[in-house]
Amino acid sequence: RHVSWMDVDQVREENVHVANGSMVEIQMNCTGEPAVTTHGNVNAAAGSTVVGVQVLAHSDGGAYTTVGFDYRTRQLFVDHRNSALTHNGSRIVQRTAPLQAAGDADGHHHFVQVDVLVDHALIESFVNQRLALSAFVSEIMGEEFPRPSERVARVMVPPKGVECEVRAWELSSLKR
Repeated sequence: RHVSWMDVDQVREENVHVANGSMVEIQMNCTGEPAVTTHGNVNAAAGSTVVGVQVLAHSDGGAYTTVGFDYRTRQLFVDHRNSALTHNGSRIVQRTAPLQAAGDADGHHHFVQVDVLVDHALIESFVNQRLALSAFVSEIMGEEFPRPSERVARVMVPPKGVECEVRAWELSSLKR
């Protein structure tokens, strides 16, 4: 499935469902830069500074794991804080890894590519084909519902000033 957001004039109010299941591949190619202050710093008060996807999500939005890139902190992240409705004592984490997005001489970061591979509870994420972050979402292992095939992946609405093109593939196991 292919999703594309146009510039700020297009309605951008909710996340977009792009794939079903717990085995998916998602590629986001984003250009532009979130709103900035007069000093050139990303302005969090102007809105979100994150491009990303919610994977292993309940269809009602009640639980999900977020994978993305934060322009303000310039970090790839995997956020488990909303991964399950109940966490059964498991440690809730947000993993991060710093990265300078591909930019030009003035330090602006005009292109960010985020690739996400989900294989049941294992998430592999990559930014600009230079940095990888792996995470195992153990919180979902004890949940009976939704079944893995009933989970969904959603792309988050990009920040104002950023355009993203998204491709998603639903994968299947090779059985012999």
